[in-house]
Amino acid sequence: MMQETNVIDPEPLRRSARRFQLGFDIACLATLVAASAMIVALILDPGWIGGALAQAAGYPLSPPRGWQSTALVTIALVVLGTYAAVFHTASAVCRMLVQGALQTAALDARRLSNWLWVLLGTSIGANTLAVLVATAHAGPGQRALSIALGSPQIALAVAALLAAFLARAFVLGAALWQDHREIV
Repeated sequence: MMQETNVIDPEPLRRSARRFQLGFDIACLATLVAASAMIVALILDPGWIGGALAQAAGYPLSPPRGWQSTALVTIALVVLGTYAAVFHTASAVCRMLVQGALQTAALDARRLSNWLWVLLGTSIGANTLAVLVATAHAGPGQRALSIALGSPQIALAVAALLAAFLARAFVLGAALWQDHREIV
């Protein structure tokens, strides 16, 4: 009677990782398209884009001054660039999982965690700067300073912690996978 060996099939993980990679690649592309659209809007109609971004910050401007529109678009571009870096790094984690390179996936997951912490700081700083820019034209006593710490920031902190944990889990998984391959 032949002994049955249980071989781990990595294909379901690879299929999932491919789907997630595609999703992250699409999100990265969408972020870059949005950034490009903002630049075009700043060139074609700075008052409109500045007013829309000020409205998004909670302090509508009508019409914003040229420097305010430029500053608000610059702030938004920094945030979008950070999101693009997060999506690109998340895609890299998935790509390494598809290739079965768990050690490299662990390094990329650690980078992802770092980018998520950067995104957390960027989102807090961007909101604060946007409020300062949007209310800079206001008279004395009407200017505002706002530091937002809410659900989105808490979610980013949790995501960063989870990515750091996953990086450590990938290192352990890589060691276990290597042991399994040596035994089988």
